[in-house]
Amino acid sequence: MKARLSQRIATSCLLLIACAAPTVASDVLVPAGAVWRYFAVTNDVGAAWREADFDDGSWPSGPAQLGYGDQDEVTVVPFFPHPDVLGGKNISTYFRHTFLVTNLASLSNLILRVLRDDGAIVYLNGAEVFRSNMPTGEVTHSTWALLNVQAPEENFVFVSTNLTAATLREGVNVLAVEIHQNTPGSQDISFDLELAPQGMRTRPRVTRENFGGALRFSWPLWAADFRLHSATNLTPPVSWSQVTNRLQSLGHQWRADVPFETSVSRFFRLEAP
Repeated sequence: MKARLSQRIATSCLLLIACAAPTVASDVLVPAGAVWRYFAVTNDVGAAWREADFDDGSWPSGPAQLGYGDQDEVTVVPFFPHPDVLGGKNISTYFRHTFLVTNLASLSNLILRVLRDDGAIVYLNGAEVFRSNMPTGEVTHSTWALLNVQAPEENFVFVSTNLTAATLREGVNVLAVEIHQNTPGSQDISFDLELAPQGMRTRPRVTRENFGGALRFSWPLWAADFRLHSATNLTPPVSWSQVTNRLQSLGHQWRADVPFETSVSRFFRLEAP
């Protein structure tokens, strides 16, 4: 999936035409960056929170990436001191997202992608469909993740698994995810998720601004494998080349600063492999 921006520069003025694709592709069931309800607690919450009919109306909500401690979160979730660990945070944090399926018969193979720090278990309509960096068997609110996930993986690397559409229902569906710390001294968690038919991706929204003598293009940090490309014309065959000008991650965004050129027209697109 591609998001496109076109920049046309004349000798005496700058005309910027933004044609960025919408944030969500029409066939993506749950996009990266979606809004989730979340709940942090130090005591056992049982199993009811995983079910589709659980009432999460009192839980606060916010867009992903959700978490704390890394300074790249879109939504900072609360944490509580671990009752038995000096300086430690609560081991588990819980997330829920409701989405609608109206074309179940047309769906077959799905891909579930999860950004997690440290461990995660994903439930769909109450049934476990994926776990990552967690021990096998019964898991409670006090179960530690297996390994410590560190940068850059904790910031923008998604782990994935394949699902079938048989895991979905026509109509309302609910994803429930629990994120677990790895060690008593861990000071951060991260969470985001995407669910889509195979071959589909959430399309990141691209923004631009004038920055000094350059155009600054920005897109979400979760779109780590997307890269900015440019071409000098759109006459087939189009020759696209990757823009490498000062690509950097700042906050929860990637940014690329491209110097102005007054002698040629240039076109830009954001593209994943």
